[in-house]
Amino acid sequence: MDITMFDSRQYLHSEGASDLSLRSVGSSEIHMYCTSVRLSREVVRYLHKTLSADERERAKRFHRQRDQSVSIVSRGILRLILSSYTGTAPGQLTFKYGANGKPALNDHAIYFNVSHSNDLVAYAIAREQRIGVDIEYRRHFSEMMPITEGFFSDSECGEISQLESDEEVNAFFDVWTRKEAYVKALGCGLTMPLNSFTVSIAARSKELTLKSSVDPDLSSRWSLHNWHISEHYSGAIAIFGKGWIPVPISMSGIESRFAIDLSQPI
Repeated sequence: MDITMFDSRQYLHSEGASDLSLRSVGSSEIHMYCTSVRLSREVVRYLHKTLSADERERAKRFHRQRDQSVSIVSRGILRLILSSYTGTAPGQLTFKYGANGKPALNDHAIYFNVSHSNDLVAYAIAREQRIGVDIEYRRHFSEMMPITEGFFSDSECGEISQLESDEEVNAFFDVWTRKEAYVKALGCGLTMPLNSFTVSIAARSKELTLKSSVDPDLSSRWSLHNWHISEHYSGAIAIFGKGWIPVPISMSGIESRFAIDLSQPI
């Protein structure tokens, strides 16, 4: 079906989109979006127009054109998504930043987080709760075991060391994304040692666990969810509180999902 996606003053339309994206995110829902960063030049130029001056300057600091494009696309799509919940045009949204640089919307109760890896960018949206998302493209690399030993807890290292090579790679990135999602939800950057807490390694559990010897109530206060994007990616979402319902919303390529009218004001 054809439905209007981003308010009636429309610069965007969506075909086959979930009705969920037309209204506020439910009080117990996590809305999950994932799409490719490889878009046409026309769409990238459109998204660039939605950015603030500091976001454009940040993109320009990248030396490679691909990295500039990724910066523009990931932030531009974020603005489009947030526009659908706030009713504010993408280019008019404003952000504030925490002590470690985590962005948040000004004057809105929508919380969000963003992660990019390889060709994909992922977004997690919730209402009035701290949230973090992380995705990683799975691949073997020479520093994997030193990082495991330096940044993972003893129990995580022990479990991973017992796995076969392919399983070891998948487990490494599953654990890494789960830890990063939690740290990103806290907004504490690199100030929290990743080996100070433990996450469950179970490959496809619906809800995972967080444990800490210095904070025995950690798992009762936080939810950690696996996000199965594809066999080539690991993904996780961390959010404060319990009883959350992850709701994936399809974005199978922004150009096939959205028909952007480049002649309309932003």
